[in-house]
Amino acid sequence: MNNDELGRLLAKELLKEAVIKAVKHYGLEGTEEAIKRTYVTPGMLTLRRKMLNTYYDLYKLEER
Repeated sequence: MNNDELGRLLAKELLKEAVIKAVKHYGLEGTEEAIKRTYVTPGMLTLRRKMLNTYYDLYKLEER
């Protein structure tokens, strides 16, 4: 595993942990709204999309 792969894996795990903590604190709807309302610069748009994707992967599929 090279440094790029390791960095991507670490970022993915950190993002997942952040979304889990947010849901525990704000609930499902609160977390979704908070992510959607995040102020974005062009560089942050990708991060917001990744946060929403992580959120949907972790929680929205479990609700069904």
